[in-house]
Amino acid sequence: MSIDKKWKKFKRNPKIFFSDMYQKRKNNILKYTPKRRYKTEQVFTVISAVYGVEKYLNDYFKSLVNQTIGFKSHIHLILVDDDSPDNSAKIIHEWVEKYPDNITYIHKENGGQASARNLGMDFAKTKWVSFIDPDDFICLDYFEEIAKTIDNNPNLGIINCNLVFFYEKSRQYSDTHALKYKFQNGVIYTSGSNLEKNIIMSASSSVFDLKIIINNGLLFHKKVKPTFEDARFISEYLFYMQSLQAAFIPNAKYYYRKRADESSTIDKSWQDTRKYLDIFEYGYIFILEFYHNKMQGKVPEFIQRQVLYDLSWYCKYLLNNPSPLEILDEEQKKKFHQNVKKTFRYINRKVILEFELAGIWLFFKIGMLGAFKNDDSFKQTAYIERFDQAKQEILISYNSFEDSVISVMFDGEDTIPRYIKQKRHTFAAEYFVTTNKMWIKLPDHFNNFQIIINGILSRISLSGQVFNKLTRESLFTHLKKLLPENQDEHWILMDRDIQADDNAEHLYRYINKKHPEQKIYYVLSKDSHDWNRLKADNFKLLDFNSAQHKFLLKRASKIISSHAEKHIHNFFSDNSMIKQQFVFLQHGVISQDLSTWLNGKPNIDLMITSTKAEKDSITFNQQYYLTAKEVVLTGLARHDSLFFKHKKFSSNDKIILIMPTWRNYILPATKLGQFKRDINSNFMLTQYAIYWQSFLKNSRLKEISNKNIKIIFAPHKNIEPYLDNFELPAYIETWKSQEESIQNLFLKSSLLVTDYSSVAFDMAFLEKQVIYYQFDEDEFYSGKHTYTKGYFDFRKDGFGPVVTKENELIEAIDKIVRNGFIIEQPYISRIKNLYPFRDGKCCERIFQAIKNLDKPSTNKFVDLEILKRFMLMSSYHRDWNSAIERSKRILLLGDNKHKNIAYQILAEASYHQYQPSIFFDNADINFEQIKDNKTKALILMACEKWEEAYSYWDIAINKQEIDYYYQLMCYQHIYHQGHKLAINISDLEKLTENKSVLYLFKALIYNSQQNLEDAIKQLNLCLTYNTSSLFLKRYQPQLLLADIYRRIGELAKCHSQLIDFEKHTRNNTQCRIQIAKLALK
Repeated sequence: MSIDKKWKKFKRNPKIFFSDMYQKRKNNILKYTPKRRYKTEQVFTVISAVYGVEKYLNDYFKSLVNQTIGFKSHIHLILVDDDSPDNSAKIIHEWVEKYPDNITYIHKENGGQASARNLGMDFAKTKWVSFIDPDDFICLDYFEEIAKTIDNNPNLGIINCNLVFFYEKSRQYSDTHALKYKFQNGVIYTSGSNLEKNIIMSASSSVFDLKIIINNGLLFHKKVKPTFEDARFISEYLFYMQSLQAAFIPNAKYYYRKRADESSTIDKSWQDTRKYLDIFEYGYIFILEFYHNKMQGKVPEFIQRQVLYDLSWYCKYLLNNPSPLEILDEEQKKKFHQNVKKTFRYINRKVILEFELAGIWLFFKIGMLGAFKNDDSFKQTAYIERFDQAKQEILISYNSFEDSVISVMFDGEDTIPRYIKQKRHTFAAEYFVTTNKMWIKLPDHFNNFQIIINGILSRISLSGQVFNKLTRESLFTHLKKLLPENQDEHWILMDRDIQADDNAEHLYRYINKKHPEQKIYYVLSKDSHDWNRLKADNFKLLDFNSAQHKFLLKRASKIISSHAEKHIHNFFSDNSMIKQQFVFLQHGVISQDLSTWLNGKPNIDLMITSTKAEKDSITFNQQYYLTAKEVVLTGLARHDSLFFKHKKFSSNDKIILIMPTWRNYILPATKLGQFKRDINSNFMLTQYAIYWQSFLKNSRLKEISNKNIKIIFAPHKNIEPYLDNFELPAYIETWKSQEESIQNLFLKSSLLVTDYSSVAFDMAFLEKQVIYYQFDEDEFYSGKHTYTKGYFDFRKDGFGPVVTKENELIEAIDKIVRNGFIIEQPYISRIKNLYPFRDGKCCERIFQAIKNLDKPSTNKFVDLEILKRFMLMSSYHRDWNSAIERSKRILLLGDNKHKNIAYQILAEASYHQYQPSIFFDNADINFEQIKDNKTKALILMACEKWEEAYSYWDIAINKQEIDYYYQLMCYQHIYHQGHKLAINISDLEKLTENKSVLYLFKALIYNSQQNLEDAIKQLNLCLTYNTSSLFLKRYQPQLLLADIYRRIGELAKCHSQLIDFEKHTRNNTQCRIQIAKLALK
């Protein structure tokens, strides 16, 4: 290894660097050490099942014949050839010739590892036997360390050795096995009948007493495949050890080979049906019932832990990942779920809650107890994850199996969250656990803080410490640890490390031009084809991964990027950047379910969306962690440039653009800290390459090109390295990102042929048609790619036809060409109704949204829908104290609909508490419904019968200001129906001399015409000019402004206006309607 590679390895992980160095130096030293350093009478037999391991046998033999204990005197090898199809037999015979007295070769018909090991035991003669796998190897003093331990303690029945990973590809050792804790305190001994917290899963790295095996007829079970075979054997063996002890030896290193081609049994086990069926029936359940029957209904906790340890990997692997079970039929899936629950019957609550291995934290334990044992009655832990200092809000999360009652208490007063989100997790496609997240506004004044979940005082986890409750001083002391240190005011913007021309570049240009006071930098690799272009435009460039980049990145107040890969949001790989504000500009419009990927980004403070459906899919559904606090609807930054270019662009060319996305499962993984990947030498043999190449070479496509139509193939950036392999015909042009702006490509193209790519949304922005060629739907959505199906249905929502066969694709193209590229229904309507913003002001909205991150939130708005939900949960859980308090709050804040629910809850509480006074003391029974004495027009307006109300005001107009106000209020609701207003904006000054009213009237007309930006400007002028309570009550400009803010996604500003309105007006129906509409956001 070169010095440079060694240095990089040291920087990545110093511990592994020194561990590797120690292991290699130790083995090299032992090679030249006299073989007999330690004298002992112990003799060992190694039984190894051989199948398809010719590449590894020499390493195996060398590690054994060079043992310091003395191979010829103390070790005998029995190699059972399980009819291996390679040259394993030849290699073994070569070693037999060298050591005929120490190596026995046996050949048998193929029957699997268990049968081979069992046969080998028939030939064993020594007291001690081991089962080292022939693709692994051991340290040279392995058996010396074991012999020393046996000699020092003759009462041993099993010896377990330290399993260390050896990564074949990198030639690195890694002492990181999940069970390494057993070897942290030197040699330890336990009773064989109670291993306590210790677990033995591997027969390969263990040594057994052959007499115990023979006397009890123990065998490796042939049906326990592809894993857990060893664990079942060991579990049975331990039962028969009786009074003998177990030893755990740290210095006897067993090197478990992680193959470069990932071809080992464990690597492939998840694709084996037996993993989901036989292991449960003949492994877990057998062992648990074996002990249960042998020990009068009791299963030792160490056996429960052993099974739970293996089950833990299922819980992690199948979490939100149903695709592996697709290899099972429906009956098998049902059987799998039944067996999981059956297994958990024997694993008690205490073992689950105390389990600390394999990354199984409380989240998994709650899921296990709830989903598999129907148990959710235990003390919870709530986590304070983030602190929004500007807005004085904290993000609290906790996990639950069922909906829970949570009370966030400041000085005993229940606080309702500003935003909530529930993310439902599945285990093998069935419900497992729910993550609950909520943003809580900190009160201005309080002394004590605590959280109660389901009536039980919860633990509070904050900054690595756990509390039962916190004082105000203590809370803020620990919250400060979540904030960045040494922060400057500059912003870092970045697209890809190797490519610009995305949303960050376009936002940079806007900020640099419109807000030069804001200090900004743009990150890009000097090797990028975009570097010189941006340098010429006077960008403040930072070379990716340079010292200057790292220095300024650490001190940046905001990191703003169109991508959210780890090397962007966690560049230093130490989670330090989680304290900095991260703005995700997005690379495109999300149409699929990206929750698995996006939920892995813990520090998104602001996320940009472009369509209402996209925003709703993230904030409404139960897949994403993000709430309405973080997600805003502004439009993509690059769409501004597209908007203005499109207005000027003119061309008579007809161009078909072919631009499919990539597939994660056909390309190697990205290299550490960058977008670059190795090359897949078999790329052109993939279904993806075969289908697209076939289409590109279709003779009918050439015929279409002969009609004076250009055809351009523009592969995804990840596919570009394979472009030459497609061997495209001459009539097809190619496009590469370094040669031309992608926006120019979209502008000049007439039709897009893609598969699932979000570039279709860019074409739709330009009102151009799309054809979706989806020949691999099932595989693409199987979970192999980076996302799964989302809200966007290509057939119901797409901007063109969906085809799955090449001939259908050609027909669809031909039809559109013959139709002159005119977009037909329903596609034209979908395209036109897609974007709320086609105004060239996306960057402006994004910039303001970013600036708003630092603005304080002073309002105390309570989301009635959240309050209602919390009230109902209190009722469902019969937590009447919180139910009553929350019902009282609904009565104070809610409209009639909410109040009726509160009445029901109070009545229910009276029944359960045997106290009728609860209802009568808290509910105003004399107030059944609001009965208003307003005029007919106002009643019609309250009923939202705007057209009838408008007609009334039409005949009532007499040049009084209030008349125009009411008519304009009606008009903004019926403008789209074709009604014509007789008043022009230029005529308004003739109607009133009151500037506040004039601003308001202009705002009403702009609002009716959907010119929302000008409406907001006029309303702000109105509110600035006149703040008298009489004016605000009478004309309600704050309600109008709140309504507009809600519609454009500025929810915080909407909250603020509603709160300001309620400072002077209470129990206002229109305000209640606005609050209800906001609650639905």
